[in-house]
Amino acid sequence: SRATWSLYDNGDMVISGQGTMKLKDEDYNYEYDVQDHYDSRIRNLIIEEGITALDDEVFENFITVETVSFPDTLVSIGRLAFRNCTGITSLVIPDSVTSVSSYAFEGCTGLINLNLSDNLKVLESSVFGNCSNLKSVTLPSALEEITVNSENAFEKCEYLESFAISQENKNYTVVDGV
Repeated sequence: SRATWSLYDNGDMVISGQGTMKLKDEDYNYEYDVQDHYDSRIRNLIIEEGITALDDEVFENFITVETVSFPDTLVSIGRLAFRNCTGITSLVIPDSVTSVSSYAFEGCTGLINLNLSDNLKVLESSVFGNCSNLKSVTLPSALEEITVNSENAFEKCEYLESFAISQENKNYTVVDGV
């Protein structure tokens, strides 16, 4: 079965089923397009067990979303998936996630606290760029690469005060919280 969504009067949008939550189906049929059915009542995204991937742009500009609950079956988060979701204040990305694409959380200006999957190996271009209120980040033990180019992973995160990192990480160390 494919991934589907339901919106409830209490503001919960529940994503259920199996596999990838896509922006549109294989025939580019927008009937199931979450973007076309965005509703300002959405406060909580609840992604249920069975969902393994979130497609590119799937929740982009969902500005009223405040919380996101990820399942332990989630493996990847697509490019721009949560871009400009300005209401999210805290994220815990489960250890099942091994891939978070470029710009996935860019512009989440309400984001303050971030815990990343311990199995995440690469932080891509501007993945958390412009998260202007981000204060703390816990970097994963498996982290091997932080993309540093014209758009680094934490570009324009001017209130970023501290990094924490697992002692098991062989590639990075934190000195005086930075």
